[in-house]
Amino acid sequence: MNRITSSSPITFKRGISLLAAFACLSVFPASAQSYQRVIRVSPAGGDISSLGGWRIAQSASYAASKRALGRPSREVIKKVGSSCGTGWWHRLGVTIDYDDFGYGRCATHGFVQVITIRGKIGRNRWKTDRGLRIGDSVARLHHSYPHAHRTGSSYLLHPHYQEVVGGLFSFLVAHTSHGRVDRFILWIGGAGE
Repeated sequence: MNRITSSSPITFKRGISLLAAFACLSVFPASAQSYQRVIRVSPAGGDISSLGGWRIAQSASYAASKRALGRPSREVIKKVGSSCGTGWWHRLGVTIDYDDFGYGRCATHGFVQVITIRGKIGRNRWKTDRGLRIGDSVARLHHSYPHAHRTGSSYLLHPHYQEVVGGLFSFLVAHTSHGRVDRFILWIGGAGE
């Protein structure tokens, strides 16, 4: 007996539509992720609250950085000195410096101190919560951060007075070269002051 009915062409069309929808869903998240990679600053203290999906304010440990960003492209771990190592994520344009106060055990005692985002990959992958990207002009920087304070070739994007530093400080800094932002420097201070 032939089971093909008049509703079969409609079902076939629905199947094609569903396949097209699934294809779109599998394509768009990859491109949408670049828009989700935002450097967020807490409104209260101006400290870095998150980097993409990584909630730095909750955990700035060596292990948390690897869980959030994946395995680094390159890593140098030191056995002596307070700076216990550096990790590079070339596919993200991210470099992280760690500190462990001289324990020599970065994996168990290391915390994120400074994150640097740079290069073309950094531009394509990251933006601040006000839309500033690497490669943007200083004019764009002033538009996004009208209260930014210039110090040399860097701009403190959320300047505030800090006694420990004895002057103006910002957890988020935009370094410039030739009138354009060439890197972001994020002071995390996960190991303390």
